[in-house]
Amino acid sequence: RILRSRWLPMHPDSSARMLLDAVGMLLLVYDSVMVPYMVAYEKGLEGNFLTSAWATMLFWTFDLLANFVTGYISNDVLVTDFAKIARQYLKTWLLLDITIVGIDWLSIILHFMYEGESGSGTQNLKIVRLLKAFRLVRVLAVLRSGRFAQVQDTVMRRATVLGINLHCQFFFGISKLVFMIIWLNHMGSCLWWVFIRNKWTDTGICWHDILASEVGVGLSESPELDTYWYLAGMYWSVTAMFSGASFRQPNNSAEAGFSLAFVVFGMLFGSTLISSVAAMLVDFQMVQRTQNEKLRMLRKFLQQHQVKPFLSISIQNQVLDRMTAERQLSCQDVQPVLHLLSAHLRALLWREIYTPALVAQSFLGICDLVDDALMKDLCINAVSTQTVSPGDEVFAPHELMPQAYVLIGGVMQYTPLSMPAYQTSPRQSMAAINNIIEIHKGTWLCELALWTHWTTKGLAESVASGELLVVSAEGLLQVAGTHPEIAILMEDYSSVLCKLILQERLPLSDLRFQIQLDEDHVIGSLPQESRLQMSLPALQSLRTAAANNAKRMQGLAELEKEVREGRCYLGSDSSGCVLRVVQVVTLRVRRDDGLLCVKVGEWSGCTTEAVTPSKAKLPGTKMRAGELPRQTVERLLAKEFGKLHLEIDGHTLEVEQAA
Repeated sequence: RILRSRWLPMHPDSSARMLLDAVGMLLLVYDSVMVPYMVAYEKGLEGNFLTSAWATMLFWTFDLLANFVTGYISNDVLVTDFAKIARQYLKTWLLLDITIVGIDWLSIILHFMYEGESGSGTQNLKIVRLLKAFRLVRVLAVLRSGRFAQVQDTVMRRATVLGINLHCQFFFGISKLVFMIIWLNHMGSCLWWVFIRNKWTDTGICWHDILASEVGVGLSESPELDTYWYLAGMYWSVTAMFSGASFRQPNNSAEAGFSLAFVVFGMLFGSTLISSVAAMLVDFQMVQRTQNEKLRMLRKFLQQHQVKPFLSISIQNQVLDRMTAERQLSCQDVQPVLHLLSAHLRALLWREIYTPALVAQSFLGICDLVDDALMKDLCINAVSTQTVSPGDEVFAPHELMPQAYVLIGGVMQYTPLSMPAYQTSPRQSMAAINNIIEIHKGTWLCELALWTHWTTKGLAESVASGELLVVSAEGLLQVAGTHPEIAILMEDYSSVLCKLILQERLPLSDLRFQIQLDEDHVIGSLPQESRLQMSLPALQSLRTAAANNAKRMQGLAELEKEVREGRCYLGSDSSGCVLRVVQVVTLRVRRDDGLLCVKVGEWSGCTTEAVTPSKAKLPGTKMRAGELPRQTVERLLAKEFGKLHLEIDGHTLEVEQAA
């Protein structure tokens, strides 16, 4: 469900928003490193520092404005109304963002105002440098908002498609831990220098005086040594945090307390970070060792059985792809947690997850419009999930199938039967390799099992880890029994579907798109009562859109009359626009000599003067409600060619769609 405005803002998960968040993540990393360094070493906005300050300030100003045109999710609804977006931003992050961006602008302005001045100007620049530290709050705010987690999830989804998700997950984990260790020691180096620069002492001896005597100049008078002091501070931080020792012994109580705090901090957090890195490395090595051992055994097996190199490489590559494929989590994996939810919230969750796959089937989508409570009951009582791993067989040929499947994750292969079952065994009768059909997300299998007694016509197996939505035919029947209007629609739909398949002698398959039966033919052949019931939601939608417009209401009244008389029915396209559907059957009758029968006029009497010429056109007529296409053809033949006793030896059925 989407609350729409005239001009739609950015989706929070769009590529443009992800790109902005990715650039923001890099700038935040830069800020988290450079801001403490500039504050500690009293660096002004000069050279590269000034350029970077302008770049970050302009980006975050643009990001602030972009937040006003980025939608948000509220109660499972994507809100795209600009007024609501502005109010939501005002209640959450706007004040903090304006404060931080304002400080950035203030830093630039004050820098140019007091650059080169002494006295009060120098004091103001020191205040500006201290204000820069407030930009670190932005790091915490963005991390808390979850925007970086969305970027990481997007990268992981792309990595899964490329088959490198395991390596990317390891890289992300190690990178975060290593960066955290380096950043903590970077902060330690900056704090160490701030402590030295302030000359705190109660014994008359301090690190500042000792270091100044070593280099022979005042520390503030040697900016060219800043790199050395920074690296020396980093070395002090690492040794104090992880070993508990330091190359600089404390000379007064302030230095002793400062060093002690770092040692305690290292004991609590530093050792934890190091052990986390070690554990992650061990886990990754164990996974790699297990995979390598399995591949080694496979290669040895193939060599012992003298498998040809080309086939051997193909087998090893497929095994490696399936071993590294990330398994999709199913409902069973989180079942202990889901038990904590209330029944109402669980029902909403199942509806949110399963409904998109169910309404992709045209008829079930129409039923959802007729009765908006149907999908909730269906997801609770007739739908379950099945997790599959690479190589798992979902069904084999000639199995009596009491359920339909929808692939909602992963990739599968379907192999149809190549010859009748009485000639060969099921395994021997499978088609050649080039007849294998690859099945992707959203594909229905054994859909006809919901409407008739169905026996499978091929083999379906999983190629990668995934999940199937299982729709029980018995559960569907029970749910329909609690929705009388839907029960009538389903009964008529299944009856018409079976009649069309039998009359047209269509080839059967576990995949609906291979049956070559247009869904509109089935819906158009339903009885008038069912077609009217299916058209009522569209009529209500048009009535709401027409409001009090007299001209629109008049046109709507004429349309409703057509619908109730069975001359058309209403449907919708993928974007939700209402469509007026009229099905017309035309005949293209061709003689053996190649001549085509067309209508050139109408004869209303017994003389040639009674002929009314018209533009040449094929004979045709509209389909009536409840009438199958073949019945319409027979009625047309009786009407147009009844007195000619026309005999048709063969025919083909072609479907054309016109707007």
